[in-house]
Amino acid sequence: MFPGKQLSIALLALLLCCGLRLNALDLPVSFAWDSANTTSYTPAQNRKELAWNEFYRISIGLDSLQCNNFKLNLKLQSYPDFIDNNLEIRDFRLSYQKTAWEIAAASILTGYGLPNQNHPNHIVSANQDDFLYQEMRFNGLEIAHKTKLQRYYLQLGGNVHNQATGILGGSWRSNDNAFAAGVKQEFRALDTHWRTPVSVSALFLNFNSDKVIMAGEAALSYFLEHERTQAHTGFFAQTEGKFIPNPQAYLYLSAYCHTLEPKEQLKQRYQLVWHQSVGKLALNPGVALDIVSGISDYQAFTSVDWFFAPDNRLGFFYRYQDSRNSLNKHTVGIQAAMRYGL
Repeated sequence: MFPGKQLSIALLALLLCCGLRLNALDLPVSFAWDSANTTSYTPAQNRKELAWNEFYRISIGLDSLQCNNFKLNLKLQSYPDFIDNNLEIRDFRLSYQKTAWEIAAASILTGYGLPNQNHPNHIVSANQDDFLYQEMRFNGLEIAHKTKLQRYYLQLGGNVHNQATGILGGSWRSNDNAFAAGVKQEFRALDTHWRTPVSVSALFLNFNSDKVIMAGEAALSYFLEHERTQAHTGFFAQTEGKFIPNPQAYLYLSAYCHTLEPKEQLKQRYQLVWHQSVGKLALNPGVALDIVSGISDYQAFTSVDWFFAPDNRLGFFYRYQDSRNSLNKHTVGIQAAMRYGL
C-alpha cells in the first residue's frame, strides 16, 4: 500500500473518531456526495450513437478547527479509478496566528476562474471545482498580515512540475462588506504547458447586495523567452452576475475568455440561466455558447431538482449540444448533491 494512501486512511479514521466525540469537541466536520449518471445520444457517430458515463465523488472536510492560536483546514476527496476508489488530500492548511500576523503551511490548488460560484444549482460535473486558468498545486509556506478590512500575504513554495513559485497578494473590503477587491502577483519557474518561466498578474473585484451579486477577475500571463519558447503573453477574464428579483428566483449570467496553450487559441464561453423554486422543487433552464478559434458550440439545458433537505438535492437534467461539425448530442442524466455537517 502506498504511503500517501495510508496517510489518507489514517486521516479519515481520525475524522471519524473526531465525529464520534462531537459533543465534547464540537468539531466542524462535513461530508459531501456529488454524482451524475448520464446517457448521451450522438446520431453522427455511426454504431457509437449511445454512450454511458458516470461521475461520483465523496468528500470529507474539516473546516476551521481552531485550538489556541492554531487553525486547521483539511479536505479529503475520493478519486475513483474504475473499481478502485482512492482517497486523496485535496486541500490542507495549518496556520498559526498571533495578533495581526499569521504563518501557515499549505498544500492547496490555486489558479484563476472558478465557474458557477454564484450559481449553486448548476449541473453536477467532474471539473466543477477546477480553476479555468493556470491551475496548479501550491506546496509551501505563507506569511500574512491582516486587519478587519485588509489582508496582505506572501507565499513561497511550488511543486515538482512548476518548480519554485512565489506569490504576493492583497485584498480589501468595505465596512459593510458590499465591495471587495484584491490583487495578486505570482512568478513560476516553469509554466505548466510551455515549460518556461511565467509571471501572472491578477485583479479581483466583487459586489454583494440583497438583489445583485457581481464577481469578476482578470489575469495576464507573461511568458519569458526560454530555449525554443518565444516571449509572449496570455490572458484570462471572467465575470459573473446574479440578479435576484425575489427569494424564489434569480437570473445568472457569466462570461469568460482565455488563451489556450500551447496553440494560443482564444476560448470564450457565455452562459445564461434562470432559476425558479416552487416549494421543494427547482427548475434551471439555461443556454451556453462556446467559441474556440471561430468554431461555435451551442448548448441548451435544463434541470429539475428536488431539495429534500437544505443543500441536498436529487434531480434530472437534459442537455442538447449543437456544434459546427454537426456532432449534435443529446444527454440525459440524474444527479445528486448531498451535504451533511456535524
